[in-house]
Amino acid sequence: MAKEMEELKRSRAEEVAAARVEAIESFRGSEELRSYIMDQMVAMQLGWEEKVAMFNLSVEINFDTSGEPPSSSHTTDAAPEPEPEPATTDAPSTES
Repeated sequence: MAKEMEELKRSRAEEVAAARVEAIESFRGSEELRSYIMDQMVAMQLGWEEKVAMFNLSVEINFDTSGEPPSSSHTTDAAPEPEPEPATTDAPSTES
């Protein structure tokens, strides 16, 4: 009788383990998990952007989370254009 009980326990444990693996695999591909991950990614990104803006007041950050890519006219990969140097002239100074 004890041997049958041990076999039944082992069989039940195998069934539960298989059901657990199936549930995990099903959840991994679910829309619920994808949505949760995207929400967490957006929250993390906004947190980092807020910290960057807090410590670097000159930076402009687009806090739009619509998922639309930024317009092609504004790229962050482009090097900033150098400011033009002030014109020097040989005109005499009017200071007295």
